[in-house]
Amino acid sequence: MFEKAIRFISPKWALLRQQDRVKASMLDSAYDGASTIKKSMRNWYSPSGDANASFSESTQKTLIDRCRDAYRNYPLAKAVIDRVKLNSIGTGIRLQCRLDADRLGITKEEANEFERSIEEKFEIWAKHCDIEDTLSFEEYQVLVQTSMLLSGDVFVNTLFAKDYNGFIRLKLQAIENDRVCNPRYACDTIKLIRGIQINSFGKPTHYHILQGHPGSQLMDVKQNIWKKVSIYGSLTGKKRIFHIYDKGSEGRPGLKRGVPFLSNVLDSLRQLSKYTEAELTAAVISSFFSVFVKTESNTSLPSSLDQSTEEEERGEISLSPGAIIDLLPSESIETTNPGRPNSKYEPFVVAITKDIGAAVGIPVEVLTQHFSSSYTAARGSLLQAWQLFKYQRNIVVKSFCQPVYELFLDGLVASGKIDLPNYNENKELYYRATWIGNSSGSIDPIKEVNAAEKRINIGVSTIQKEAEDISNMDWMDVQRQREIENGLRKTAGLNETKEIIKEHAEAEDVEEIEERIKNAYKKNAK
Repeated sequence: MFEKAIRFISPKWALLRQQDRVKASMLDSAYDGASTIKKSMRNWYSPSGDANASFSESTQKTLIDRCRDAYRNYPLAKAVIDRVKLNSIGTGIRLQCRLDADRLGITKEEANEFERSIEEKFEIWAKHCDIEDTLSFEEYQVLVQTSMLLSGDVFVNTLFAKDYNGFIRLKLQAIENDRVCNPRYACDTIKLIRGIQINSFGKPTHYHILQGHPGSQLMDVKQNIWKKVSIYGSLTGKKRIFHIYDKGSEGRPGLKRGVPFLSNVLDSLRQLSKYTEAELTAAVISSFFSVFVKTESNTSLPSSLDQSTEEEERGEISLSPGAIIDLLPSESIETTNPGRPNSKYEPFVVAITKDIGAAVGIPVEVLTQHFSSSYTAARGSLLQAWQLFKYQRNIVVKSFCQPVYELFLDGLVASGKIDLPNYNENKELYYRATWIGNSSGSIDPIKEVNAAEKRINIGVSTIQKEAEDISNMDWMDVQRQREIENGLRKTAGLNETKEIIKEHAEAEDVEEIEERIKNAYKKNAK
């Protein structure tokens, strides 16, 4: 209390006391990193507050505003966010139910039928899940992640609205993090931290939501009205409002609000943008052929010059195409060469881009979408980048997609749209699902498929896993479609290519094999 009082009365005095305390405690440190004597470490002041004090409210607001501005105006900042957004979410993460028939006490055929029915109904609901009816569930995922990356966190509320064609009433409402704050912008307390009310164990129980955005230019009485919303439903006890953020981004327990993704590289992004703008301006200026007329007298140039009245008033001169100008005896012409573009520009920009990419976890080849090295290096860059993309995708799945799906399934059963045996006793088993996102793609598809085949053959992977990674598809869907296609081919009298090759594989001559295959296709076609 004494230290807080000093900090309130005289922040400068409190800062000096803290510096002296740190110096005294680290004077005899055996670690160079804790030295206060070395010149390189002497002026390194590091705050010692807890996670929420280090990421204070003013710091949070400043970082959010600057990250949003950087995304709007700095090409590299937009590239960082878009790489994460397009690769981790892309066209959307799709639901795949995974019911365990044995543990549920049902047959595998019943489990497959339940899975297909749930997925079909979820797909219908996903088209109109937005309370504003403007976004699908896949588009909502993109909105949620982009807002989380730029602002640090985002909130999604679940509401019950009017039925859509008699379907379940569950709707989603996105809440920008600016609206979650302390009532009347009061200071944080032990039980209320930046709009999040917690219990004695630090568990969030309520959110205080401002009904209007504090930065809105529209006059609305809701801008000064806060609503206290319970996180958990009073009847079901399940979460009804979700807080999506990367809690481990700072590596500190107790952090209640998310840190924007670009926070650590904002300075580099701004400086690089200013440097790029300066080089671009210099290159544009150097594209003009500048001519200076040097004279030793006060006599003006001959009237044969193409001069406008406005230029004469300003004393400026413009040269017309192919003009021949007679100079006075005391006049001469000099030209300048600014020496642009700068030959050192690209290596410098690439070096800074590498640092930014390393800080955010995206290799420079993936960040700039420029692959000029070997296949091995390009493949390594993609694999490293996909560690980040999968990590970010997992945050959206665990904090948003899966909880929403569980509420959807509860509503589906409660509304009688589907009858699942012993649902209330086996909810967690019915909740089991996987979420399939965009695949990582491949630089050399043949090598990727061969590697997948070997992983399946030696038993370290499954056909389902490889189907998700290579084609972003459910293997069961692929298998059902292949059965349909094979049936149609057989009906048309067409055999599989593999069967034809196997049938004529006894021939040793390659040309003979090709000739037999051609003849077989002609015969089947007839």
